[in-house]
Amino acid sequence: MITPGKRSTNRLGRAAVLSLFWLFCQGLWSQATPAKSTSEAASEPAKDTLGRGTPQGTVLGLVSAARKGNMEIAALYLNTSLRGPEAAALASQLAAVVDRRLPARLNEISDKPEGSRRDPLNPNEDWAG
Repeated sequence: MITPGKRSTNRLGRAAVLSLFWLFCQGLWSQATPAKSTSEAASEPAKDTLGRGTPQGTVLGLVSAARKGNMEIAALYLNTSLRGPEAAALASQLAAVVDRRLPARLNEISDKPEGSRRDPLNPNEDWAG
């Protein structure tokens, strides 16, 4: 039997995980580069030094930075208008949710820049668990 306290914690955990992936996917789409001319397309585009080019890279980077205690870097993986301590606190909270809720599924997150595209009606979202 689930007690009311556990039920609300369960809902909070699910909402946090869904919010986390919504933030990650929005961040990935906002980093997309516009179409380039043929000569520019031939050159290799600059890679994101933080590894945020894929949903999997974004999630793993956030968790890795948080585990090292570097919340300022962890906050760079979020698409949020928050800055400074508020962004670091959000990154810490989201990393804790991912660590507790999705540890076995982290490698199932898409490693393609465009995500898994499981739901064509919501291309900015990627399902992880």
